[in-house]
Amino acid sequence: MKIYPLKSIPLAVLTIAIASSAQAAGLTNLSEGFDNVSGLPPAWAFVNNSSPPPLIPPATWTQGDTNISNFAGQSGGINSFTQVGITSTSADTGGTVNNWLITPELDFSGGGTLSFFARTFLGNTRAEYIEVRQSTAGDSTDVGTSATSVGDFTSLIGTVGSLDAEISPGGSFPGALPSNNAWALFTFTISPTAGSGRLAFRYFATDGGVNGTQAQYAALDSVNYTAVPEPTSIAGLLMIGGVATAYRLRKKVVKA
Repeated sequence: MKIYPLKSIPLAVLTIAIASSAQAAGLTNLSEGFDNVSGLPPAWAFVNNSSPPPLIPPATWTQGDTNISNFAGQSGGINSFTQVGITSTSADTGGTVNNWLITPELDFSGGGTLSFFARTFLGNTRAEYIEVRQSTAGDSTDVGTSATSVGDFTSLIGTVGSLDAEISPGGSFPGALPSNNAWALFTFTISPTAGSGRLAFRYFATDGGVNGTQAQYAALDSVNYTAVPEPTSIAGLLMIGGVATAYRLRKKVVKA
């Protein structure tokens, strides 16, 4: 009886199986509690394109400060969150706030789930908005250069805000009502797209400034993204398991 080399057959099949289970570029899991905003991995990006620009640039998303917010982080230490607000623009009124916090590159090939906590301070009477936007352009952080541009982040996943009955999806996060003095959880489903990209939190307003009606203060904490494995990845792992089993059985037959 002809006996085939035991190693050659599994090796070829394993190569195919591993290739079929290869993941797209980008993180499949992201969890950030903002214990140290200035020490975030360099893959995070901050861009403030507000107009007129801030008095003291860059005035991007910064470390949480209970002296400003009068509340503690959703988890971790009391200042363990990130905040943004009125200093985004130097306008008196009518300033356009366009202040971005951008995640590292993420895997969107099988879709995923994004969750985070957001809020404003108790007694805030201004309208506050945080847009969740998506780019599918790999590691690009291009948000354009103007106060209204979005660059590669053309997909609006959703908007959360206060004092607005038209927020969709998810309702509003805590605004002026004392009964809402708490962090609110928001969850968004990210649809599958080819390859990878980034998600962004865009603090946006059209009447920002010292005496404006929008963009006084907003805070963000406990950002989590979990990718859904691609069907091809699952199939590849199953194939590897099947090859391993077949290899063990073949060894037993040959020895017999």
